[in-house]
Amino acid sequence: MQHAVSAFEDLGASLDPVGPIFDNPHDAFTVFFRAAIATFCRGLDVTLRREILDLGFAEMGESGLRIDLTAYLEAEAVRREFATRVNLLFAEYDLLLTPQLSVTAFDVGCDYPDRPGKRSWLG
Repeated sequence: MQHAVSAFEDLGASLDPVGPIFDNPHDAFTVFFRAAIATFCRGLDVTLRREILDLGFAEMGESGLRIDLTAYLEAEAVRREFATRVNLLFAEYDLLLTPQLSVTAFDVGCDYPDRPGKRSWLG
């Protein structure tokens, strides 16, 4: 990350550190993610789902079928607030320089990093 910061500084960019502008949207993201997977899985035969889908992916799709409208609309409100804050940030700044992921790469074949509290790849 520091190499990227230095490269932009060398190019003459003016850099301002900006702290978090919104709360962690994980819960809202999870609602949308599960609903999207459920929509995809709904078009597949149940037997085919079990044969071709990653188990974690299939479980996310099944849990997405249980999302109620209230939860979805609450997630949509979070998404609107998130979009508003991001739009305001980009009204002031041209570029956001940030790490791509909050964790370093983990081993090939590992679905998620071995960390406390991580029990699925969605986490």
